[in-house]
Amino acid sequence: MASNSPEQTAIRVLLDDIATGRSERNQIAKLNAAIRADPSLLSEIINFAQVEACCRNFTDHQSSLDLLVSAAKQQGDQSRTDRSTHRWATLGSISSIALVLLIGVMLSFYRPLPPVSCKLIGLTADARWGGQEYNPGDLVLERMTLTLEQGIASFELVDGAIVSIHGPTTIETTNGQETKLIDGTLHAFVSHDAVGYTVNTIDAEVVDLGTEFIVERREELGTRVVVKQGKVEARAINASGPGSVYELSAGWAREFHADTGLVKDLAELQQWEKQFESFENARGGITRLDGIVRTTPSFPADLRPTQMPTNNYIMLVREAVGIELQEDLVIQQEDGPVSIRKGTLLDSYLLHFAPSVETTRPPIGTVQFTQPVVALVRSTDDLRKTDAIVSDSNRNFPLEQERGLEAGADRIEISDDRKTVSVHFGREANEDYARQVDQARIWVLHSTN
Repeated sequence: MASNSPEQTAIRVLLDDIATGRSERNQIAKLNAAIRADPSLLSEIINFAQVEACCRNFTDHQSSLDLLVSAAKQQGDQSRTDRSTHRWATLGSISSIALVLLIGVMLSFYRPLPPVSCKLIGLTADARWGGQEYNPGDLVLERMTLTLEQGIASFELVDGAIVSIHGPTTIETTNGQETKLIDGTLHAFVSHDAVGYTVNTIDAEVVDLGTEFIVERREELGTRVVVKQGKVEARAINASGPGSVYELSAGWAREFHADTGLVKDLAELQQWEKQFESFENARGGITRLDGIVRTTPSFPADLRPTQMPTNNYIMLVREAVGIELQEDLVIQQEDGPVSIRKGTLLDSYLLHFAPSVETTRPPIGTVQFTQPVVALVRSTDDLRKTDAIVSDSNRNFPLEQERGLEAGADRIEISDDRKTVSVHFGREANEDYARQVDQARIWVLHSTN
């Protein structure tokens, strides 16, 4: 070495120790560190002739050149490690930022589902939805807009009010105690527990005080409120905001129009009687439906399978209300005969299933009545025997063919409280759809309330 600076002297001592075999591992590490710190030492170390032999002996036949190359490699590895560490740190930072952004985006899109507003409990056979379709048993959330183009749909709100709409009608299910009638006809039957149920239109706010009423909203007519029983409180709404409040009792009707500010009484109420009757027939005496059972607002004139097919639904017809038996009657049940005494008041419902070749949905459903079931008329003979009791006009029933339920193939059951009837009609392959019909008559104790 050309000079003997303290650093060079220390290196010389270190090389001497390596050459004589007195070096420790930490001394070799110091040599490597010195080379990394000052690469110019390499040329001088290579000139130190004794290093090769001594290092070979110390490192198990590893040459001094290998040692120096290893030192240089370690220096490169350290640089790459530093760069790699920096790169992974950068990637980690980017990933963290991306994760935060992703969580933010997910939170911006995520919204908890709104509460349930009501449940669909009834639907007529002719019902047709505009947009999303609903079936009996479906839950409807708050703030949902529903459009019924045809037929009648009935809902049970969270507060207990029973609300039906007659298509074409569009509503918004505001919440479990309130409905917005955008256009169409709404019927409400409100029990004592649900008093306060509210219907809003652009022309009026109608608050129930325990009653049955209809609200109709049409662009050309404004809003009409008709009360059948009980009373409601109707507040007019005009361009300047809420207006006068009117209390309407049974038999009263009033029209509200926001554009003109007009509020007037309606004298002709006979036109509303058919509306109330349609709603009554669609769900009268029925608490709720499930499955593919559908009601009808009027009794079909012809119940032969070719005249009244039921594609993907089972029709439930309200045949008669408050019929009084003129004599004792014995009806065969699955567990034996049942005798119904003379003078018993009954409501009669007919289940009618006449599938077509397009029928794909399983013929399964349930009907819950407000009153207990007295008997199920299920055999063809008993159906024929009771036709005249429930129908004075002797409507066109399929008299010339078997129309009762088949034992084993068609199942119909009554719940323990005798208020719910469950049906599951059988289907056979390659059957004659033009002639197939299943019918059962349900006799329910008439309510005198």
